[in-house]
Amino acid sequence: MFDEEECAHWLLPRENVFYSYVATNDAGRVTDFLSYYELNSHVLNHEKYNKIHIAYASYCVAKGNEQLRLKQLFKDALIMAKSDNFDVFNVTEVCQHKRVLEDLLFKVGDGKLHHYLYNWKVPACEPEDIGIILM
Repeated sequence: MFDEEECAHWLLPRENVFYSYVATNDAGRVTDFLSYYELNSHVLNHEKYNKIHIAYASYCVAKGNEQLRLKQLFKDALIMAKSDNFDVFNVTEVCQHKRVLEDLLFKVGDGKLHHYLYNWKVPACEPEDIGIILM
């Protein structure tokens, strides 16, 4: 198994790879956490641009799993991603993200994300019932 310090290390920011931010209360305790990772796409045959900088939401956890707080956290994530020079911010429907996407004007993409977990027996489930993000 992994210890707590190893797991926390995976969520630390890494330039051009993983971005993470925390919100704290007046006592300095972490109340909310948001993160996203970078997965860029190349642009072919364009004079000016050769890459689209794309951020993918990773873990976004709001205190008490409150919907309004989660929505504010995603608004903050959009602002942070813009300040980190991303062109696009993508979100999958896992981890209860779907609860706030429509209100924040996210549009449904044209693809489906599928994962194969080797040697696991997992019953069919809805995306919002999944609590893990694979990168």
